[in-house]
Amino acid sequence: MTASGLGKVVLGLLATLVVLVAILVGVVFTLNPNDYKSDIQKAVSDAAGYQVVLEGDLGWSLYPVLGVKAGSVSVALNASSPRLLAVEQVNVGLQLLPLLEKKIQADSLVFSGVQLDLVVDSTGANNWQQPNVDSKTKPTIEESKTTGEFSAPQLQINAIDLKKIHIRYVDEGAATEQAVQIDYLQLNNVGFDQPVDMTLALQWQDQSGSQVSASGSGVLQVNSALTEVEIASLNLQADLAGFTEFRNRY
Repeated sequence: MTASGLGKVVLGLLATLVVLVAILVGVVFTLNPNDYKSDIQKAVSDAAGYQVVLEGDLGWSLYPVLGVKAGSVSVALNASSPRLLAVEQVNVGLQLLPLLEKKIQADSLVFSGVQLDLVVDSTGANNWQQPNVDSKTKPTIEESKTTGEFSAPQLQINAIDLKKIHIRYVDEGAATEQAVQIDYLQLNNVGFDQPVDMTLALQWQDQSGSQVSASGSGVLQVNSALTEVEIASLNLQADLAGFTEFRNRY
């Protein structure tokens, strides 16, 4: 899988989580969401195109910030597919004054304990893409927001934080496996079709024992259809196999 391909898969799953957050905020604001888990799961699955399961409790968090939380979220291609993504905890920090005016504005989204398993089997089929689906006919996030019983409210998001991300890529046909651990990935001033400031730290290792550790910053831009990803002003500091340092600027 190319870096561009991996980027599109990750962005698609991130969009799925953002849709989940939008629906959760709208429901928790007026209801006890645990009474409507099946409806929330169906609404998110219909809108995002993935099978979403909410295994943990849903509700309000009061500390360290007022917000909404969801525990143990899993995502798969469909009900019969192996798990693609698991998130231990989702937290949404909400601005207090807009809440008093019954408006929803998110200071931050925090996803902790993220496990992404990308698997290509011996036949070449993968666990992240529906077979025989023409991507040109797949509805965009904007087109599918109103699918299901709950509509996703518009959210203003100042920052998205992902912590303790583990990405595993397995090619069963080639008998290869690679792993990436992202200690943190932070996106500021988040929005489509606009520059988004990005900082990250990661570690990569393959089955031969080769290792790369890197940290840095850059500017990310994604179009609203999630078909184009651009990274600019990338500044990385990396350590190869623990002994060679270099700085690569673009």
